Amino acid sequence: MKPTPLSMRPDGPMGRPFAKIMERMNAPSYEAVLDALSLQRGEAVLEVGFGTGEFLRRAATRMQAGYLAGVDPAPLMVEMATARLLPAPASLTIELREAGADTFDWPPGTFDAVAAIHSFQFWDAPEAALIHIRALLKPGGRLCLCLREHGKSPPQWLPNPISRAPDETSRLLVLLADCGFSNPHIKSGERRAVLVLAHAP
Repeated sequence: MKPTPLSMRPDGPMGRPFAKIMERMNAPSYEAVLDALSLQRGEAVLEVGFGTGEFLRRAATRMQAGYLAGVDPAPLMVEMATARLLPAPASLTIELREAGADTFDWPPGTFDAVAAIHSFQFWDAPEAALIHIRALLKPGGRLCLCLREHGKSPPQWLPNPISRAPDETSRLLVLLADCGFSNPHIKSGERRAVLVLAHAP
C-alpha cells in the first residue's frame, strides 16, 4: 500500500511544518473565498477540509458572531485547529469534527454557506459529497469550492476522478448542476486557483 501524501493527510514528524507551509501558501485563497461568500454576522458556515483552521479563524474575525463548523479527516489537523480556535468567544459557536467530505452529518438546512479550499481534489466520492452538502445548506445557501489549478497534466494519484481530468472545472460545473445546485459558475480567483460558486435551490 502506498503511503498517503502529506497534502492529503498531514501526519507524522513532517505533518505540522507541512501544514504551516500550506497555510501560508493558501492565504490568498482564504481571502478570495471569504470575499466570494460575503459572510454575514450571525450566519452558520461549514468548511470541508479545514486544515490548520486559518480560514475559520479569518471567518470568525469577519463575522464576529455566528456558528462556524468544520470537518477534516486528519487527526493532526483537528488538533491544530482546535488549539487555534477554541475556546471561542461567547458570540461564536465553533464545532470541529474529524470526518471526510461525505461522512459527517448535521440536520438538513443547517448552513448558510459552505467552503472547501483546495480540498475538493481529495474527495474520492465527489457526487455523494456534493449531494450531501446541498442537503445541509439552507434554501439559497452558498457553496464556494476553491480549486488548485493543475493545468493540462493533473496528478494521477489524486483520489477525485474529476480532479484527475484536465477539464476539472467544466466537469465540476456539470456535476454541481446534476447534484441539484443552481447557478454554478466560475468566479475569478487568485493566481493558480479558481473559485466555483453555486447555490442551493
